[in-house]
Amino acid sequence: MSNSTSTSSQEKIAYFHHHGPWPTPETEHVPALRFLANYVKRIDSAEYDCSYLPYYHPRAVFHDATGVDYVSGQAIWDWIKGLFAPFEKIYMESRDFNVITHEDGTHTIFGEWMSHFWIKGTGEKNETICRDCYARSEEVNQRFCGPGQTAYPKKPKDLENLGIRLDYDGEVEYSGTLYNKFQIQPNAGKVDSTVREWREKNCGTHAVMGVMYVKKGGSSEDVIEGWDNFAKDFQSSNSGGSPSFTGRAGGSGTGTGAGAEAGGSSSSEWVWWDGESVWYRQINGVDEWYAPESDADSDWIYSNRQRKYFIKYANGAVVWHMERRQEGTAKLNDATNSFFNYTSGRWLYNEHLRLSERQLYFNINELCQVISKSAGLPRTDIILVTKIAEGGSYRIFEATFRNGLKVIARLPYPCTIPRKYGVASEVATMEFLRIHGIPTPKILDWSSSASNKLGCEYIIMERVSGRELSDTWHTMTFKERMAAVKKIVDMERLLFNIQFPASGSLFFKNSLDPDIETVDIPETSNLKNTSRFCIGPSTEYLWWYQRRNELATNRGPWKSSEEVLKAVGDREILWLRRFGEKRYPREPFYREFYGRQKVDPQVQIQYLLDYLKVVPHLVPKAEQLNVPTIRHPDLSPSNILISDSGDITGIIDWQYTTILPIFLQAKIPKHFQNYGDDDSENFQRPKLAEDFITMTSSEKEVEMELYRRRQVHYFYLGYTSDLNKAHFHAMGKHNLVLRNQLYDIAGRPWEGDNTSLQAQLIKTMAQWSEITSPEDNPPVRYSPAEIEECLNRDTKQKSVDEQMQQVRDFIGINIDGLVLNEEFESAKERAKVIKSELAEGADTEEEREFEEHWPFQDHEEID
Repeated sequence: MSNSTSTSSQEKIAYFHHHGPWPTPETEHVPALRFLANYVKRIDSAEYDCSYLPYYHPRAVFHDATGVDYVSGQAIWDWIKGLFAPFEKIYMESRDFNVITHEDGTHTIFGEWMSHFWIKGTGEKNETICRDCYARSEEVNQRFCGPGQTAYPKKPKDLENLGIRLDYDGEVEYSGTLYNKFQIQPNAGKVDSTVREWREKNCGTHAVMGVMYVKKGGSSEDVIEGWDNFAKDFQSSNSGGSPSFTGRAGGSGTGTGAGAEAGGSSSSEWVWWDGESVWYRQINGVDEWYAPESDADSDWIYSNRQRKYFIKYANGAVVWHMERRQEGTAKLNDATNSFFNYTSGRWLYNEHLRLSERQLYFNINELCQVISKSAGLPRTDIILVTKIAEGGSYRIFEATFRNGLKVIARLPYPCTIPRKYGVASEVATMEFLRIHGIPTPKILDWSSSASNKLGCEYIIMERVSGRELSDTWHTMTFKERMAAVKKIVDMERLLFNIQFPASGSLFFKNSLDPDIETVDIPETSNLKNTSRFCIGPSTEYLWWYQRRNELATNRGPWKSSEEVLKAVGDREILWLRRFGEKRYPREPFYREFYGRQKVDPQVQIQYLLDYLKVVPHLVPKAEQLNVPTIRHPDLSPSNILISDSGDITGIIDWQYTTILPIFLQAKIPKHFQNYGDDDSENFQRPKLAEDFITMTSSEKEVEMELYRRRQVHYFYLGYTSDLNKAHFHAMGKHNLVLRNQLYDIAGRPWEGDNTSLQAQLIKTMAQWSEITSPEDNPPVRYSPAEIEECLNRDTKQKSVDEQMQQVRDFIGINIDGLVLNEEFESAKERAKVIKSELAEGADTEEEREFEEHWPFQDHEEID
């Protein structure tokens, strides 16, 4: 159909939509026309200016008409044929149908596959595709998959000369006759140049070029004759542009059947493959295959030849996507392989490492089975599965059921730690808090082991209603923001009121190995239903980072504050003694502060031993400051869900949650604080600058952002002082800040920095009288020369840190080099600009060193 025909015919289409029940040919042939007319309307109203155009597969239209999804391709085909049985003449050239009402009242039903959608924009028509479709309209449906066994005929030379071999792929029955099915594949050796050119362009070296059906018991001559018919079509169609293989109904019992329809595809057209709702096209050298859900099984997902997964189209249809493998290596195409790969951003440097860390293959069909079972609904009720988010540790999917229920699946990346304990603790934490009044998602199912049919750990939970607070956080009015902060503080009050017998992380009792030490949680007036739970080892990230999981160290539970403080120092000493080696600082611009020499880990061990001497004095004497308390590890607006009225409907992302003494937990969450600003730190009520009205637009924007930060800081402190007095009391102790800072720095992984911990020890000793009683002498002393040298170096390092953060802010990346996809190219340009500016004025040696140590480029990572 030409473009002009489509336009003129469109005017004569009667637009109706049939909603079911399933029409039958005896009683309801008119709804069939309405069904197809609606299909045409949807196609003609679509826009397809991208590679992934709206794809109205028969399955999607069938679902619209009947309300039924995930049936076999044969069932859809039989239904459609039944719909049009009353018509005297129907032109069925494909399984994607259009219906045109002519002026004389007759109807023509036709289809041109996906080529119709592309042809609409070019005015071209590929009749070969239609012929392929017609040739297969009566074919036996046989799923295409698997390499089979190589089966050459007795006279294979004719095939070998064309670079072809036949792989036996089982047998099928058609009209009472058995046929052998052969896959036509490229073969090594002498190859006809025409075949080779098409094959290399469209198929690669392992693609199946076509399928032949030969009557069982037929001679090798039958096979050769079948191929001869196939090859003639190939050669004749090759004379004008891209070739297309066309199969014909065989004569004399040869039964050549369907040919290699993939050959009819240009660089972006879709063609039918082997008559069972399987589609093929090639985009930028990547072969793409699509099949209905009914063909899903683990053999396909994990075969060496294909990988298969859902893909969502613009019209909401969901089909399976199978990516062709070339030479045994799966192609990593972020645009089409998104279920298994990170696609939410780009890294400016060492991107291959970050992507590899986040690449997770799993059995998607099994994921759907797990989701449907956990929801207590049939597998066929899932109508849509999409990837909705990718965080630092998890890939998150959403499954939608026919009744509107939405279920979330969280799958940790391979790089996520701790693996077993991380999932187990997160699930137990959410369940424990939910039954104690915190709005966390309801857990439906979970597994902390990858030894399951899905192939990875997972958490299945209900979708919490509401939207992320971050969606409106920056546009809220004064009163709205004040109300939101009040509700956040009130929710934290519930957390701080839960008193635990020890520090560590929450677990279900049966989720830990028998030899793991735990502490039971007794029931109290404010703790109910605790018999299933216990406190076990900490799942905080640093306890498992860089082989720390191999250390025989005390990860908790801890029954005293001193145990907690001592444990981080012991851990880092053990790690340094086992794994520490002389190295350059991780931050390249620190190197000059150490004379460009490698840094000795033994020096850091000594400072850690000094820290352990200080630990007994860091424990607050007031008992109320030592109470084990639980807090959300990252209470950011994006982890808070709110209703339209502003009520908190859910708090999500509880990974790494740890119970610690309240003096170590007491702080304003980083997303709500404005430290470093005198007004905020002095608890001054926020107000706009007096000259705000006369400011320029850009100046007003900066002033309004500062005003917002001051507001949030002020509101948080104000409501905490009223609603969560225990927290406010702990935050009000200046000496607790010193303790927290020393604890945090002592627990940092050593990366060639022998300054920060000693500098913090020096600052702590300088204010020793504020931490303990005046009569207690400091347990650690340094000479004046050591102090001066250390503090000078610390000042320089902090200056470098500040400058590097300014550079990252200018480029637009986070600390790992991550940037939004749409900002990647511009970020690269900004990095180039800032590098050029910073390198100006350097002599040859400095320039060489600057080039070598520039951090925003691919580099070796040493940890």
